Amino acid sequence: MVTELRQAGVGEGQESVGHELRHWWPVSGMAPSLRITVVACRSGGTVSVIGVYGGFIDKFPVGSWMNRSITLRTGQAHVHRYLEPLLRRIEAGEIDPTRIITHRMSLEDAPRGYELFKEKQDRCEKVVLTP
Repeated sequence: MVTELRQAGVGEGQESVGHELRHWWPVSGMAPSLRITVVACRSGGTVSVIGVYGGFIDKFPVGSWMNRSITLRTGQAHVHRYLEPLLRRIEAGEIDPTRIITHRMSLEDAPRGYELFKEKQDRCEKVVLTP
């Protein structure tokens, strides 16, 4: 797995690694994703985790994290801070948010869309539901 990530340009040279790694190695859940990001990050680099997570993590690579001096940064997304400036940039045509939409479904298909997103199936990133 790490070899494949490095072949894709991720790993030893990456100063900062976040959950965008799922584009190279689709995983479901925080624990596998966090393990992969720590192992893929270069020594002295930073792993960032932004979002809502809970529970416990088994088999976390503490040795790799500590011995390679990797910084682990966490926190919630500052949605309220960035909402208005981002909306202005979208309205001005500076940002195209549609590029992150991978699936469009009817409202009746919401449970299926949720499962696709939750399990990261079919490379699902964002689902737009239409009534």
